[in-house]
Amino acid sequence: MTHKEYKALRHEEQTSLLCKTGVSIAERKVGPYLVGLFQVDGFYVEVFYDKHSYQMIKLMSFYNTTLLEPYLSDIDVSGLLKSTY
Repeated sequence: MTHKEYKALRHEEQTSLLCKTGVSIAERKVGPYLVGLFQVDGFYVEVFYDKHSYQMIKLMSFYNTTLLEPYLSDIDVSGLLKSTY
C-alpha cells in the first residue's frame, strides 16, 4: 500500500491496517502525549496517545524521513558499529 492510498482510507480503516501490518519502531513523549512510531510498507505512522488514559488521540502518516529526526537520538546503533574482524 502506498502512503497516498493509506491517506485516502477512513480513520477506522487506517487504524485497522496499522494494527495488522504496522511495525513498532520507537516511542517518545511530547507534552501530554505518548507518541508511537510505526512503519507500514514504505511510510511511517505516528500514533498520539493520551499519557494518562492511553486513549488514541490521532494518527499522522508521512514518508519524509526528516520527520524521523526526533527519534534518532534514542536509537542505539552501537551494536551495528562493532567490527566483526
